[in-house]
Amino acid sequence: MGDEVPGRSQTLPTRITQPGTTSQQRYGATTATGPTWTVDDGIAAVDVGPFQYKYFPLIALVGFSQSVVLSLPLLLMVTFTCTFNLTHLEQGLTIAVLFVGNISGDLVAGLICDRSGRRVVIIIGSWVLFLSSLSLLFLGSYYFLLLWSCFAMGHGIGLCTFTCIIMISEFSTIETRARSITCIYVLWGFGALFVAVAAYLTMNQLGWRALVITVCIPLFIAACTTFLIPETPKFLAASGDLEKAREILDSMAWDNGVCLPDGDLVASPVEKRGEMGDMFQDEFKRNSILLMICYFSTGFVFYTGYAMLQFLLQEGYCGIPVIKGKPCTFSTGTLKEAAMVTAAEIIFLPFASILTEAAGRLFTARLISSVLVVVSVFLTWCLGAVVFFVALFVQRGATQSLFNVLFIYTPELYPTYMRAVSCGVVMSFMTLGGLASSLLVYTIGVGYSWRVLLSLVAFFAFVSCITTFLLQNETQGAALPDEVGSCIPCRFCKKKPEEPDRSE
Repeated sequence: MGDEVPGRSQTLPTRITQPGTTSQQRYGATTATGPTWTVDDGIAAVDVGPFQYKYFPLIALVGFSQSVVLSLPLLLMVTFTCTFNLTHLEQGLTIAVLFVGNISGDLVAGLICDRSGRRVVIIIGSWVLFLSSLSLLFLGSYYFLLLWSCFAMGHGIGLCTFTCIIMISEFSTIETRARSITCIYVLWGFGALFVAVAAYLTMNQLGWRALVITVCIPLFIAACTTFLIPETPKFLAASGDLEKAREILDSMAWDNGVCLPDGDLVASPVEKRGEMGDMFQDEFKRNSILLMICYFSTGFVFYTGYAMLQFLLQEGYCGIPVIKGKPCTFSTGTLKEAAMVTAAEIIFLPFASILTEAAGRLFTARLISSVLVVVSVFLTWCLGAVVFFVALFVQRGATQSLFNVLFIYTPELYPTYMRAVSCGVVMSFMTLGGLASSLLVYTIGVGYSWRVLLSLVAFFAFVSCITTFLLQNETQGAALPDEVGSCIPCRFCKKKPEEPDRSE
């Protein structure tokens, strides 16, 4: 592998224990003649340094691209409505197809991630994001937009969403995992702001195709740089390729200027990976079902607020100052909306991250979801423009923060061999909530009553809150589990989980 890390033998182990052995045998207690260590030990020894500073921005750029691609069709909807004379139902259907593609991407990514690796999914997903966005330049009919561009864009988003989160989780130490995921997630808001600023500068003067070309530049850069991202050693060890896992850990140690533990790297490879049914085993069934409900409810709240704000600004709902632009043009209202989204994330996410590390994932999720219920109820009462706008701002920040906590918690709950497929299934329900909201905003909200829609938002915020209180298995301070029953304490406690017995 090139230069050696000083002070440590570069000999790679050849022994891999078979599935079905005891816990001690899996960690090499009866097969190794010397000291042994696992990938978690290696990650802890590597800690945080130049390796993370070099590769985390590349993964973050993919997360930024997802936000750009999600925001693009929403901003172009004004132009598409004028070009194709779309009804409100057709507008909602267009966004719904985007979410259908997202759901398919979530499910497909989960299967591929656990069987073929995280790296291949993030490469494919980033190129799908770029090429599907670029295809808008050749848009000639509404059906091309509906059946290809929006579906493919959503599929790319689904491929990348939780793959980025899992890669960050598996490259991070226990102490830095929450902070690392939060830093990546903050860039989501900046992606929406970037598209809005680009639209403000290009659409009215140069046309919507100039906007597409502009946003495709960072998408292309992100797609090219994904080839530089290595595979995670957690996946390689779970798939039985200890030699490559050791090579990645050697590279991490070399970049960070540290030494890996002495002895042999050992793991418990699993032949059957990426099975959806595993997430409904007795140990995971309760939390899996609750997470599905929580993701759906929170997704409905988030995407409804995301889609309806432009209409509320145009109609002056609840005394909000009316912001109207010329027909078929980009208005400053959309730019202000994107700025509000970014501001809400910048303000709320750091506090949520600090609280997550200090008080635990479940406590933070319960607190944020309780705040979400209160502000959602305030929105239905319509107590004036100032109260309404402040409640809307807090709701946006609370939903983003709740998602951030769930994104930290979910990968920590499932073992490596089923982590991606489980995350893909439960996170697809977040997109399913967005699918429902996209149809209801354009039918109930625009066509009937905003208050009825806001009442639904308050109801789902309450459902989301209830599910967080029913969740079990606090994961704070726990290593990412590699097998069923490992590393996750049954209740929240500050004591770290016991290490497996690796003594002879």
